[in-house]
Amino acid sequence: MDYAKPRDRPKFLQSRSCSVLTLLLAIILIVAVMTPLPLSLRRMDLPVYSSTQYRSHEVHWYRCFNLQRQPSFYELSELLANWSRSPDALCQQLLSQFQDMYQVESRVGAVNVGPEFRAKISGWLKHDAALLAELKRQVVFSIFNRYTHESTLFSKLRSKRPGLSSDTDPRAFAEQLARDTEKSCDFCKYKTMTASDSFGRLESNHAVAVSNVFKYEAFHGLIILKKHDPLSFNEVEFMDMMSLLLRWFKTAHTERSEFRFPNFNWDMLPRASASQVHPHGQAALAPAHNYGLMEHIRLAAVEYPLRHGAIGGKQLNYFTVLRQLHNVLGLSVTLGPASAIAYLTPKKDFEIVVMAALPGDEFFRLVYHTLRTFIDDLKLVSYSMGMYLPPVDHWNSADGADIPAVARIISRGDVSSGRSDISAMELFGASQVNQDPYVVINKLRRRLQRSGITVT
Repeated sequence: MDYAKPRDRPKFLQSRSCSVLTLLLAIILIVAVMTPLPLSLRRMDLPVYSSTQYRSHEVHWYRCFNLQRQPSFYELSELLANWSRSPDALCQQLLSQFQDMYQVESRVGAVNVGPEFRAKISGWLKHDAALLAELKRQVVFSIFNRYTHESTLFSKLRSKRPGLSSDTDPRAFAEQLARDTEKSCDFCKYKTMTASDSFGRLESNHAVAVSNVFKYEAFHGLIILKKHDPLSFNEVEFMDMMSLLLRWFKTAHTERSEFRFPNFNWDMLPRASASQVHPHGQAALAPAHNYGLMEHIRLAAVEYPLRHGAIGGKQLNYFTVLRQLHNVLGLSVTLGPASAIAYLTPKKDFEIVVMAALPGDEFFRLVYHTLRTFIDDLKLVSYSMGMYLPPVDHWNSADGADIPAVARIISRGDVSSGRSDISAMELFGASQVNQDPYVVINKLRRRLQRSGITVT
């Protein structure tokens, strides 16, 4: 092989002194790349999440939108126009943050159908004249988060497609599944028919933590309610289950301290891909960083304060601003330090995101009441939940961590349907959502009020 001769090199590399300097610079660069940075530099110290609420959403509706009623999600374009005309300084600050975070577009699609097909469509729409009129000129909302790159398309009429629901009573269907599987259930016989972790099984009054036989992480366990019925768990049982979950994370972290990042996934019933009807969730503790999607959101949270100056002498926390923007629209409920938001870029219908600085009682109570809202009020008994908690070694911090505890909960649709609720569009494109986010947040708010819980 012919290597370049000295005279073929650029002139600035032909001198001996420059060659030595280049070599030294290369050595310094290699050492810098290979030397681990302190944790605080590798994972930037971000502004801490706050649940402080400056105004109620009713006050925001009046001052920002000139409304004395709850807005409708499908009048979002009009809301943004009214928002831009508000003389209120805080409203204008929040609008600027909203436009910085979200790109909102409405698009209109025309549909022409012949009389024979129109008669069939009319049946699908239950002969609703207003919906038949909407069919000709369909409005689709596109919401894109500029930081997390989450993208959702909202189309009200798509919820009327055939095959999305049935006449089957969802609770009766789930209860029959429970009866059919109870005698052969391994989780009901957890002492003999489950595996244990290297530190053994952990047990509480209402739950047990065991090892997952087929692992996707070095520390991968199952948190199982002792009761077989998937729908009848109460608040005491759920809170006990969550207490055991935290204990499992702490125990695994004590055994190997490099495993710091907690993740908990709960799929309810086969419709949501659960392998067993008996209620159980998957706990995993990861080293180095969160799993892909949450790590992507964390990196968005890292970018956010870097692109914005301080307000009132404080840097902005992405999750704090996210919650505040949902509160302006009336898409949030706050219980002490925990908040639930009807997410503007949901993965699927009725997504609720619960956030708190740390995984404390109010956080888990809000998660519990969200699940019960799905089961009891929306009659959506099959759901999926993904929960990401701050690193275990941050739990004793008085102020919490820069990344809050987050639980994302979605409906998985008709529990008796043989049709998948996930299509190629969701896997490789954008989420399709057909339900108004105000429906789920209103149901949750009313449930909390009925339970005697004060929320804002």
